[in-house]
Amino acid sequence: MIETKHDIYAGTVIYKTRESIRAKLRRIEQLEARERRLERLLVFGSCRADERAAVSATLARLRETLDHLRDQVAEAEDFGVKVWRPSDFADGDFALLGDGWSEVISVNKKTLTISGLSRRLSTPRVSAAVGAMEPGHARHRRIPYHRVYDRISAEDARQRFPDVSP
Repeated sequence: MIETKHDIYAGTVIYKTRESIRAKLRRIEQLEARERRLERLLVFGSCRADERAAVSATLARLRETLDHLRDQVAEAEDFGVKVWRPSDFADGDFALLGDGWSEVISVNKKTLTISGLSRRLSTPRVSAAVGAMEPGHARHRRIPYHRVYDRISAEDARQRFPDVSP
């Protein structure tokens, strides 16, 4: 079968998306949630013996998959891929998301709480309308660490974006 340029491109994009560190982190998060559900089912569920064996086998396969994905993430970190964690952020820092820089309001175990619109910084220019919004109008959002591209400290943000500094 002869592949067209589009087929080759689509296959490459799908492979790169599936193999990206972000996708692996999301997958780990989903599988950990499933692992907790299965553990609760084994401990508190009313399973028959044959169902219990099936759940135990599923749980064992799930743990193997989790170990494999965690090994891949660790290997990527060894090659220099940055995986963001709570220790990388402090309140007042700025996180780069897909739509610009956002101020970190709170650092949580699995997420960052960022300001809605009041402290959003655009790249490369700063939107005057965004910088002038009232703080009370913004809604805070929780963003998982796998959605963060970069960070800058509050001091660096004041230097890079002086128009929006408080």
